[in-house]
Amino acid sequence: MQNQLNRKYHTLVAHLSPDLDVLFMLWVINSYVLVRQKLNLKEKFCLKFIPAGKLRSQDWDGMRNPTAQVLETQGYLFLDCGGGELDQHGKNIPPSPYAAAKLVEQYASIDILVKVVRLDEIAPALMPVIEVISANDTEGRDVVSRPRAYERWPHTPAHLRNAILGWNLQYKDDPWAVVKTAFEAFDAIAGQLEDCYQKGAAIDCRNLFWAESILQSLVTASVVSSARLGTTRFGTLVSNPVATSARSRSRYWRVRASLVSALDRLEQEWVTAEADYWDTDKTMARRAGDLTVVFINSASSRAGAVARRGNVVEAEGGPYRAKADVVVQFHAPGKFLISSKGTKLNRVAAWLRTADLRARGIDVRYLELGSKEARKSEIQRLFRPGHFENSSIYLAEFETAVGNAFRSNPFAAPTVLNRREIEDIVLGALMA
Repeated sequence: MQNQLNRKYHTLVAHLSPDLDVLFMLWVINSYVLVRQKLNLKEKFCLKFIPAGKLRSQDWDGMRNPTAQVLETQGYLFLDCGGGELDQHGKNIPPSPYAAAKLVEQYASIDILVKVVRLDEIAPALMPVIEVISANDTEGRDVVSRPRAYERWPHTPAHLRNAILGWNLQYKDDPWAVVKTAFEAFDAIAGQLEDCYQKGAAIDCRNLFWAESILQSLVTASVVSSARLGTTRFGTLVSNPVATSARSRSRYWRVRASLVSALDRLEQEWVTAEADYWDTDKTMARRAGDLTVVFINSASSRAGAVARRGNVVEAEGGPYRAKADVVVQFHAPGKFLISSKGTKLNRVAAWLRTADLRARGIDVRYLELGSKEARKSEIQRLFRPGHFENSSIYLAEFETAVGNAFRSNPFAAPTVLNRREIEDIVLGALMA
């Protein structure tokens, strides 16, 4: 991909509820002068957060039909959103030189940044971690190498990606707080990477994302005597660092408190989702061919995970429920999210979008008229991930999530379809 960043930028633009991919991009840009220079970013720059998806006029001083292409000429650089230069969505990106063994031809926004600024030359020690982040963003691969149980969080693996989910729930109206907290965790990970790189030591980067590893890194970076660490631990999160300065000790306890609080919040989301799952007034299961479809009323961010787990242990009580293949979660009137683990939802998205458009009086006869080729072309547009066609019902790029209740875009308009209509459309599309 050719570097077309040939203008001065004064503002970075990221999406609300920032995820691991975009947060690490921001950290890289903030941490490396050479990266900022190659991006033609001004010495003093701003950071703006917007809802994911189609750009809204109200976020850009009432501009009619705002686009990243126009706004980037005005000094705004979009990261992982808006369709800008450093946004993966809707782009066919050639392989990155450091990821030649990647199994899918799909690349994260961090991969674009690597190619544009030649980050593999500026900070080669970061490349293994970027591969982990990219694989998580594009393939859903876990950021850690093995499960690790903590009594306090039985349903919440204690790693950085989950902590970020927790922080976004805690600070849903303050993405800056998520950025600042994540930066401190990235500092700890980068410190371990750089140390191993300089020593030529091998390291499993997926182990670096555990909360325990992040805290241990903060300890070893500032400890006077490791022998004094002892064995007093919270779970296995080191709880008695001996640091060389009050500032180091303060940073350790601040990061530790943030990690614990975020994981507590995510575990509570699980508890809430389980209560909703076993409430027969909120949850029902249906069959669509060979698929189990669970419909659930829940505001919990983990309702999908609970439904996909099912009633796997009889001692949990309640009626037997098979693991859900597809989960339809109703967050609020007109707001829903449909998710799966592998089942493609393209047809579900297309049928819902068409019904939503018709219900709002939008003419969709072009889907039924004209040549077979023309109809096929228009239908494919409705199937395509990220395509809106005047509808707020959004199909994510993995094609395994669709709806209008994504945390990264809390301002998406509600659908005019009611719950029964959504249920019938989903079941019909899955059985078609």
